[in-house]
Amino acid sequence: IAVSGVAIGPWDGDMRYLDGVTELVWAAEFPLVKRQLGRKGLRKMIAADEGIYSHRHFKLALGPTGELLGVLNSRSAQHDDVPAEREIIRRLFGFWGCAGLIVRSLIWRINMNVDWPPRDAFHVEHIAVSPQSRGLGIGSQLLDHAEAEARAANLPVIDLDVLSANTAAQRLYARHGFQIVPTPPPRRSFWRTDSYSEMEKTLTTAVG
Repeated sequence: IAVSGVAIGPWDGDMRYLDGVTELVWAAEFPLVKRQLGRKGLRKMIAADEGIYSHRHFKLALGPTGELLGVLNSRSAQHDDVPAEREIIRRLFGFWGCAGLIVRSLIWRINMNVDWPPRDAFHVEHIAVSPQSRGLGIGSQLLDHAEAEARAANLPVIDLDVLSANTAAQRLYARHGFQIVPTPPPRRSFWRTDSYSEMEKTLTTAVG
């Protein structure tokens, strides 16, 4: 079953959608990120004009009457700048808030053996569908939109992270040609981590 009349496009900055987008991202976000940011912190980062969580990276799937059906946060990793991200967090959360977020993030990345997305990749940071719109093909349309963005940017790979327990999402991504990337196992630590898989798709017909 597919729903007709769905429009997917860049978020035009209409903040009437802010709470709805925040709730969808919150529901799909990694538990550790929820513990780092909290719902209010996540909302603040989405509302900001800068940063990888900024509303400027979001695309919205809207129904015929403007209802929010799903969200996509995706970007080219070519211009990612870790120091700049830290400065954005500092401005949003203050010095001590920024320090706490950075320390927890670094511990998580060390324990999970993860790294920043490759520079030649198009990265899907978030993809989420509203509960009432699931099973209608919205997730597939959002993935198709992300792939079209990657091809337009002439990038050879599109990648994303997914919780290992989220088998439904993994099946969706696999149907779209994504494969799990072998990664080193998490290191043992006192810090509680969330098991996840990195998945990627090689694009063979990027725009020349």
